[in-house]
Amino acid sequence: MVNILVQGWRGISHSYAMVNQYQLLALLQRPDVTLFHDDLPFFHPHWSAKTCAAGFDAERVRKIAAVPPPGGAAPDVTYRIAFPYRFYGAPAGRLFVFGTAEKRRVPADFVYQGDEAWKRYPVETVDIVTPSNWSKEGFLRYGFHERRVHVVPHGVDPAIFRPMPRDQRQGERRANGLPEDKFIFLNLGATTANKGLEILIRAFAAVNAKYPDTVLLLKDARALYGFSAEDDVHDAIEKFGLPPALWGAIGVIPDNLDLETMRRLYCMADAYVSPYSAEGFNLPPLEAAACGVPVLVTQGGATDDYVHPSFARPIAARHLSQGGEDWLEVDFDSLVAGMEEMAAGRAGCNPAVAVPWIAEHFSWAKAADKLLAVLTG
Repeated sequence: MVNILVQGWRGISHSYAMVNQYQLLALLQRPDVTLFHDDLPFFHPHWSAKTCAAGFDAERVRKIAAVPPPGGAAPDVTYRIAFPYRFYGAPAGRLFVFGTAEKRRVPADFVYQGDEAWKRYPVETVDIVTPSNWSKEGFLRYGFHERRVHVVPHGVDPAIFRPMPRDQRQGERRANGLPEDKFIFLNLGATTANKGLEILIRAFAAVNAKYPDTVLLLKDARALYGFSAEDDVHDAIEKFGLPPALWGAIGVIPDNLDLETMRRLYCMADAYVSPYSAEGFNLPPLEAAACGVPVLVTQGGATDDYVHPSFARPIAARHLSQGGEDWLEVDFDSLVAGMEEMAAGRAGCNPAVAVPWIAEHFSWAKAADKLLAVLTG
């Protein structure tokens, strides 16, 4: 039996909080683990479960919230998963800190500098948990030894993210006001520059001119970050002189959605497109693929750890470096060609292979097994 104290975020839809909550749910299934949880302050004080809830159903919410504080128990392991990264020591057991280095660099402001960072602790040695080999490089550059940086991938809960029969899918489109006879490209998440939304809008304009029965559906995360995908569309149309009529083929979903609604959103799409420049893992393409949706994703970055030809098609990209940071410059023509291939029905995704492959290799249960092996190794 191992006692694990998790210090992190619960209740909200930020990616770190989602990873923490999925990991908690998976570890709760392990009879050899006793879990405790301390809630760390949110990065932005305005974040709350009321405005940006994680979206789990009531039973999962209950299980996550029921993980108790440690009281007087001394943990065997302390595992921190929040931002900025708390590299300071721990009162007992081994210390692990989760983090992502999207541009393969850990800037100084990514590291917590609060009062407790200057205290002395019995445990001063820190190990890092990060979800991709791309991200691992950033912590090695920061100065952590190879043996202290552990890659533990994220996963998908196949009970939540699963395919939908085609007749049900068409009914969901009708119910949600989406066209039944259009080809829908989907992209969701924060509209920060690393997500590649600008080049996606440009590419979609070119694809839509050739295939006018295509639609681009964007789901932003404005409740968390305050950025609107509508602003990105407006800016791209003005910056690149795109036709204003493009608005008629682009839809934006601003609402915070529960996970079952997110699953329906994935399933209503015909393809998921992610022309990112830098990511720590990039979970949405994997969730989309688990729903039987073909994926178009940047080649050469964090997603190389999990992409599989049964569901993913690569977007060519050039590796760039400057000032100790690395990123990928997406090839515009490759992105357009990939989107046109999908719109023409040549994606070649085989859900009969992809869905069970993801469940076998990239479920949260599998991810929790790897995490536990690291924490107790």
